[in-house]
Amino acid sequence: GRRLRVDALLRAAPSLPIAVAQTIHAGQTREEVIQRLKEYAHCRLAVPFAYLLEEDGTILEFDWTTGEEPKRAVLSEFPTRDMLLNRWLASLGLSDAAARDALTYPYNPGVMPRYYQEAAINRAVIAVLQAKRQLRSPRILLTLATGTGKTKVAFQLLWKLKRSRAIRNILFITDRDYLLSQAMDNE
Repeated sequence: GRRLRVDALLRAAPSLPIAVAQTIHAGQTREEVIQRLKEYAHCRLAVPFAYLLEEDGTILEFDWTTGEEPKRAVLSEFPTRDMLLNRWLASLGLSDAAARDALTYPYNPGVMPRYYQEAAINRAVIAVLQAKRQLRSPRILLTLATGTGKTKVAFQLLWKLKRSRAIRNILFITDRDYLLSQAMDNE
């Protein structure tokens, strides 16, 4: 497919993208930039915030923490990364230090996931943390096409949860020996 190109990807931590920012370039209409910004932020990158920098210096914020349709606000300056992270975690009901540590814990060194893998990992971490808060066992189904790195996603997900002490025990079951050795080689 075509490559994702945004002017800036804002991160709350090296392993947690939180917002995208875009300006209107020559030959682009405001509406098409807004549409692409919404698609990239909400659908592709799974970040809760997006920003459009207007020519007059104002900033248009799109906030998905309140639901499927983004809330719009006009700002005079960017919020800080801590403000964005606190707003997002509060909307998820995960404002404690343990949840923050699990979400911001770095990936296994040397293995940086692709953008769609990163979105799957972070969504799964959020689902596990929310299920744990409700005192129930999380049930997560990650559906990825052949060759997209399901084993890497599973390993990075378990790496973040185990290393941040969000979970204690892990049972990793595979139907092929080489999948298990591939996951173990990533460690």
